[in-house]
Amino acid sequence: MEIKLKRLRLKNFKGIKERIIEFNEITNIFGENGTGKTTIFDAFTWVMFDKDSKDRKDFDIKTLDIGGQVIPYLDHQVTATIEVDGSEIIFDKLYKEKWVKKRGFAERSFDGHETLYTINDIPVKKAEYNSKVNELLAENTFKLISNPLYFNTLNWKNRREILMDIIGDIDSDRVIAYNEKLKPLEGELQDGIENFSKTVKAKIKRLKDQVKSIPYRVDELNNSIVEHDFIELEKEKLVLLKEIKKNDDMLQDGNKANDEYFKLKEDLYELKKEFRNKEEEARLEAAEPVKSLERKIRALENEILDRESYIESLERKKENEIKNIDIFNKKVIELRSNFKEEKEKEFIFNERLTYCPTCKRQYETNDIEHIKEDQFNSFCHDKQSKLENISKKGHELNSNKKIAEEKLTELEKQITEEKDLLEADQTSLKMAKEKLSNVSTISEIKFDGMEELKSNILDLEIALTNFSSKDNNAAFKDKKKSLECELSLINKKLYQKEVNNENRKRISVLEAEERELSEKIAKLEGQEFLGEQFIKTKVELLESTINEKFENVNFKLFDIQINGGLNETCEALIDGVPFSNANTASQINAGIDIINTLSRHYNVTAPIFIDNRESVNNIIKTNSQVINLVVSQDKELRVE
Repeated sequence: MEIKLKRLRLKNFKGIKERIIEFNEITNIFGENGTGKTTIFDAFTWVMFDKDSKDRKDFDIKTLDIGGQVIPYLDHQVTATIEVDGSEIIFDKLYKEKWVKKRGFAERSFDGHETLYTINDIPVKKAEYNSKVNELLAENTFKLISNPLYFNTLNWKNRREILMDIIGDIDSDRVIAYNEKLKPLEGELQDGIENFSKTVKAKIKRLKDQVKSIPYRVDELNNSIVEHDFIELEKEKLVLLKEIKKNDDMLQDGNKANDEYFKLKEDLYELKKEFRNKEEEARLEAAEPVKSLERKIRALENEILDRESYIESLERKKENEIKNIDIFNKKVIELRSNFKEEKEKEFIFNERLTYCPTCKRQYETNDIEHIKEDQFNSFCHDKQSKLENISKKGHELNSNKKIAEEKLTELEKQITEEKDLLEADQTSLKMAKEKLSNVSTISEIKFDGMEELKSNILDLEIALTNFSSKDNNAAFKDKKKSLECELSLINKKLYQKEVNNENRKRISVLEAEERELSEKIAKLEGQEFLGEQFIKTKVELLESTINEKFENVNFKLFDIQINGGLNETCEALIDGVPFSNANTASQINAGIDIINTLSRHYNVTAPIFIDNRESVNNIIKTNSQVINLVVSQDKELRVE
């Protein structure tokens, strides 16, 4: 679709009294600063979108006098003749003051503004007018393809969104197809490259932490390996075993004489064991009443704490209800006072109402009586209404007060019941504590057959003491003990051989685990590298795909961070120079280049207004209509 501005008529618009401008494919508007070049652009955007060229909705279009005051009674009008694919459409907008003559006043008074809309000389409503404009071209699209500088005033995210809309989405499959080295990533990016990279990095970190701990564990195991001359120790062990056997043989001959001695020792052990078991049973049985009382005391103490807390809660609720009742009483007293005051009010007629407010002449007697009657009826009606309202509020307050009093009664009843229960619990607790203090401390434990057991034990102990053979073979026993001690030390040292073997096996397992983890890390780092290459490839593909759409402008879509990461951005570059740092001529030509691409994408062209055109020697080729606003020495606007 091709949209061209053919004619623009301004009447009393921003200081231009009346002007008709005919537009060609390229139109140059000359004038020094302040002569109204930008006003032409403002007029066009106002008649189309109700805004000025700087996108402001609230701007002053009225004509001012030499003192800067608005000249009243002027209509402000702009008429734009638009050609759309060869067909003309005339848009007209009239902004006027509303002056009305109110009843009783000789002169008209200002009553705001109104805007009248016409399309092709047919009056229409504002909604229909705006709908027709939007049918031709949406406001945002118009700003993008009519102002070379507008695109780069947008937030970078909005600029990026527009560019992405132009090239369409670049999915993972397209990026992988663009760079065959990325094929291992096929099927791995269902959740997106960002989640993939995060997952891989997290796995690498976790595995590296595991690898990091392995050398410490290997060192600990190596430190646990203690080397001995195990062959020599085995020889020493054989010698000791022979010595022990020889000593045991010599002991065996003396042991037969000592069988009775050992039988007595065994019987003594069994009797002492029986005594200890029965003594423990008796002690537990004697302690049971004390434990039972202690459990009861703990239960009562917990119940008392819970009940005291509940009573405190009820007391707080009671205080709240007392406060509510007090508030209700005060409000009832206040309402009674208001009711009495209102009821005692008497009708007082305002004598000023008997005079005409305009001519100050007193009305006729009949009219005065009617006025008095109306005033009296109104007074009575208001008074009755107020009394009924006060009475209604009083009933509501009394009802609420009654509810509060019922709650208070119920709370007081609950508090009394709970206090009675609390007192009963406290009495039970006191009695339980007294009973516990009266329980006799168990100083002596007794059980059936106790004395008999003691006597039997004593007899056996005497018999063992007097046994003549108790010290027989003592020398052999001591030697055996010494030999067994030496054997134990050697066995401990020999056991270290097994410990060493187990530690070496564990070290081998850890070293294998370290190699396996390192292989996994290497594989994941390969995936991480592929992820980074994927991002760089996508950046390259995005930027190249977008930049192919433009002739003079390139776009930087990502900032590369020091750590290799990428941050999204959207910055126009002109010969490598950021748009914001380029000179005016470069910015305007870059803007026209952007407009050309957007026009192709949206399949529509519109008039391009180029302000400060004198700053640009040559502009790039465009299929759009061009309107140049040129600063010159002309005191009045000159159109070519």
